[in-house]
Amino acid sequence: MRKTFLWLSIVLAVVATSCTVASRDVYENRAMEPCQAPAFVRPMIADLEMISQEKIRDTLHFGAYDSEGYIRTATMYYLTEKYHADIIVGTLYHIKGLGTRKCEVIVTGYPAKYKNWQIMTEKDADLLQKTSCGNSKNQVNVTPNTFNNNFK
Repeated sequence: MRKTFLWLSIVLAVVATSCTVASRDVYENRAMEPCQAPAFVRPMIADLEMISQEKIRDTLHFGAYDSEGYIRTATMYYLTEKYHADIIVGTLYHIKGLGTRKCEVIVTGYPAKYKNWQIMTEKDADLLQKTSCGNSKNQVNVTPNTFNNNFK
């Protein structure tokens, strides 16, 4: 009787542990930028207010099957929540052991918040065109006609 009870409890324990499902948190960032939206979005600008003048440094750990894109997105989400920031400026990632059982990520940067939101003016558009913000992948096409026709 004891042997039967022992075997039955072992089988029950094996079945119970094999049916558990590993949970995984999912982090997502914006999939579409405002300039890609099907509707017209009025160009806006904002100032960045640095939360801290000192560079932050954090270490996070991820599992074996996490992709580099997932790691970067999850890291950015975690840091913006931890430091109550909108963005981490000058972010640098050091990913150790990508594809191994345990991946370590060391990330540094400066937490900042957006403030002083306002509609972009012609002067702002000229400045934007003269800077390197409009690169070949994310070319910013703002012309004075845009402002004259749409923002009066």
